[in-house]
Amino acid sequence: MLDHSEQLKFLMTGWITALIVAWSLIASSVGCFGQQPEDFPDSSVTREQWQQRVENARHRSEEFVANARAKATIPPPSKEEEAQAADQRARNDPSLQHGDIIATERGFVVFVGRDEEHQPNDFLPTADLRHQPLGAIRGIVGSTKQPPIDPSISR
Repeated sequence: MLDHSEQLKFLMTGWITALIVAWSLIASSVGCFGQQPEDFPDSSVTREQWQQRVENARHRSEEFVANARAKATIPPPSKEEEAQAADQRARNDPSLQHGDIIATERGFVVFVGRDEEHQPNDFLPTADLRHQPLGAIRGIVGSTKQPPIDPSISR
């Protein structure tokens, strides 16, 4: 048998548990009471209307996919176009300094121009320099911060 204090504890624990369960159930359903059917625009739509909406959405989706497939894709640039674009980027590089060598689709060229806008005659093909004496090359290219050219390495 339980004495009076133990019975009181048991009874209080039961009441507290019942209150917690009831409060939880009430609190969880309060959100449902606040939501009225008018809050949902689709709540008054009939089955037929809903099916029509779904069918319209399906047609719009199919049209979108068909239009996306029908659009002509831009062909990728040819290798020649890519090479020409790379040449133009290199030749128009604002960081070029007198004596810089750049690679183009036609071979290496030396920049002999100035810092202003670059002109086509600001670039000399290295083939033009191949048979020049070293002094002439230095006069054309100018002094650079590169180490001196070793004549024993030349072809």
